[in-house]
Amino acid sequence: MSGTKQAQTNEWKPVRVHAMFRRFRRGPDKTKRFVGQQEGETIRRIVREHPIFYVQSALPLLGALIFLGVVVWLETRSILPGAMFAVLYPISIFAIIATALFCAYRIFELWWVNIDIVTNKRILTWHGLLNNPTRNETSLDKVQQVAVEQDTPVSIMLNYGTVHVYLAGGKALYLKNVRDPKGVRDDIEGIRQSYKSAKAAAKPASAAPDETRDEALARLAKHEPLPTLPDADAKYAHRESPTKLRAPLRRFGGPLRIECDVHYDAEEKTIMYVQRSRWLLVVRLIIPVLLLLLSFIGALVARVYFGIFAVAFVLLLVVVGLVYIGYIDDVFILTNKRIIDINRKLIILSEQHDTTTYDKIAKIEVKIPNIILLGLSIGNLYIETQGNNPNIHMRHITHPFFVQDKIYEIQSFKAKYEKTRNANDQKDMLKDWFSTMLGKIETKVANRGIPNLQSLDLWTAVERAGQLGMRVVPIGESDSYPNVESGRIVMQIPPPGTVVDTIIDTNEKPQIQVILSKRS
Repeated sequence: MSGTKQAQTNEWKPVRVHAMFRRFRRGPDKTKRFVGQQEGETIRRIVREHPIFYVQSALPLLGALIFLGVVVWLETRSILPGAMFAVLYPISIFAIIATALFCAYRIFELWWVNIDIVTNKRILTWHGLLNNPTRNETSLDKVQQVAVEQDTPVSIMLNYGTVHVYLAGGKALYLKNVRDPKGVRDDIEGIRQSYKSAKAAAKPASAAPDETRDEALARLAKHEPLPTLPDADAKYAHRESPTKLRAPLRRFGGPLRIECDVHYDAEEKTIMYVQRSRWLLVVRLIIPVLLLLLSFIGALVARVYFGIFAVAFVLLLVVVGLVYIGYIDDVFILTNKRIIDINRKLIILSEQHDTTTYDKIAKIEVKIPNIILLGLSIGNLYIETQGNNPNIHMRHITHPFFVQDKIYEIQSFKAKYEKTRNANDQKDMLKDWFSTMLGKIETKVANRGIPNLQSLDLWTAVERAGQLGMRVVPIGESDSYPNVESGRIVMQIPPPGTVVDTIIDTNEKPQIQVILSKRS
């Protein structure tokens, strides 16, 4: 049990899950796996831009090489003064180095960084390295239609184009300049249809040779463990009161311990509190803290203006406190039913919150403005919703890709939970039904096969049939079998092997009508 709890705790501990320089790793089964891959998720297709765009990235390098060739040609022809070549050669060499680095970077970015992954559950688009790296995920159940756009004769001839993935709520996802766009479209459509189709029921385990009826029923009716989600309010359980409406147990307003103006229903609970990055707090406090230190030094050094510096110090101390409380009060709450954006202003004067349920989410996108924030694992997470539901923007949060994965995990949790619970309920119902029916069958009916009485004498046949709860009734004799001893059974009705019902709790027994042999 402790190992299970520890695994669950580690699974929900924020970690960096966006690998920029190593998209894939080889799993134990030698298949490619990416960071953040879910249980049971498999890669169906990796989509990259057409190689023609790699060539396009090398055009600046080709231009720099041509420029160097022109400089060499000019020198051999003595067209320009010799002094100019002392400037032209360094320029050309510098241009070659710069364009070569740019070419290597662009090809690496196009091949290794800018990729789209189609799995059996979702579509992921990873783009950008040094400038605004992003990862966008879209669940396949949100896909409504897939179309291909090839506008130019070149795109048709080279077989590249843009794949439009239309999502629920009027949104769209674009896979631009991909190779074989029609093949990508067909793959997405095929995977989408497979994803939406009902999965075949799992084949039950085979019975053991010596398994009893009760053991077989218990095995077939064994419950699957229900999936669970963590409880972020477990550490605040002492604050829960049975006389108050259920709500997030985290308090706001710093030392004021203000309760959140959000209420839960009976089945809702807090899964995770998402706080903005601490580096955002550091940036906001730099100027107030510096001014606070200057006012403190001024109060110590100044004599005439001591009062002014003292008042400034107190005011700045209040500002620092307000900035800190404003930071810790600006949180996002992930429950098992919805996402809540809490934003308290002026501590006690105002609380604003936006909420959206998981079934209204159309797309979740992560953007990181620059490589510095990428190194600090800080980014912006944008949740686009369907219809008139408010969009949720989580700006400057830590580990945004981890939060993105967990939102998708919570989003699919309800379906998993309902499916498992319904399967367990159905097993209980079938177990009760089979137990009742088998009990009645064992009490009243025993299915037996008619024994083979051929060539037996009448008394031996009567004894054998009686052991099986049946009786033998002679209906005649036949002299058509001269080589058979008289008094032997030569024909029986029903024939051997016929299954009949033997009623155990009555005197009625199945009859076996027989014809005996007779010599003329």
